[in-house]
Amino acid sequence: EGKAYTVSEVDVAGDLIDPAKVILEKTDLTPGELFDVRVMLQDLKNIGDHYRDRGYAFADSSYDFLPDRATQTLKVVYKVQKGSLVDLGFIEVTGNKRTLDNVVRRELRIHEGDRYSESKLELSKALVTRTGYFEPGPQGVQIRKVPRRLSDGTVVVDIDFHVREQRTGSFQLGVGFSSFESFMFNGQVSEQN
Repeated sequence: EGKAYTVSEVDVAGDLIDPAKVILEKTDLTPGELFDVRVMLQDLKNIGDHYRDRGYAFADSSYDFLPDRATQTLKVVYKVQKGSLVDLGFIEVTGNKRTLDNVVRRELRIHEGDRYSESKLELSKALVTRTGYFEPGPQGVQIRKVPRRLSDGTVVVDIDFHVREQRTGSFQLGVGFSSFESFMFNGQVSEQN
């Protein structure tokens, strides 16, 4: 631990796809407040997501500090490298044995040939998980992104939705006795998927 620094200025540099003012609206680090590394890391994620939602799947954001020890202030500069603009290539569904591909695909908000969008990809993952056919948690639905260069030199990202199915069936047996019908037996087998 050292002395706390106050943020003097926040700026953005590098490959800007929007005016700096628009990108800085995605940040929470505020001049005049104490520097908080957690806020800065969230800002880096927000800036990266801003780029990834506009097709720059491999955008990278980093930071640079310019401290002024005399005034105990810190200028923070977010640096962005946008990378290539990327479209979606093939979308594969793997790991499904009982669930048909179209059950998963109808929940997707992305399609082959679309511009890459991180938020649509995450929404698709949430919607597939919400069907109830797959194990809950991070192991239930996993997304793997595989970059691939086409013959014309453009880069696409193939998406693999790997799913792990959970048990969706049930088996019930019942036995009863009635003075009217004597002994009763019933059974039921059901499958949600």
